[in-house]
Amino acid sequence: MTELLTTLLKISLVIFMAGNLLDMGLRLRLRDALGGLRNVRFVTLSLLWGFVLCPAFAWLLTRVVPLEQPYAIGLILIGMTPCAPFLPMVVERARGDMGYAASFMLLASVGMSCTCPSRFR
Repeated sequence: MTELLTTLLKISLVIFMAGNLLDMGLRLRLRDALGGLRNVRFVTLSLLWGFVLCPAFAWLLTRVVPLEQPYAIGLILIGMTPCAPFLPMVVERARGDMGYAASFMLLASVGMSCTCPSRFR
């Protein structure tokens, strides 16, 4: 039963992410969607904050604030996720640049797949 639920979770997550990216892709031209990747400062800061500074800050916060172990682990796990799947909806609501949101989601998904150990894939 646990294996079935794990498989269903993975499938639903992929469908949700693909749906969000498809929705964003249908609204943007490819040039606009990849425009953020040409901005070296944006890519550098995104990778630095998403994969180095935020996880380090979450770990440091668990050392400074006395938390029970399950909460500390949860905080560190959340700190290690650079992008929420609902980012396009937040950017749209804030009237932000959807091209940069698409680039950030691409960086986050590629970065997570590169940094995630193979046993979690």
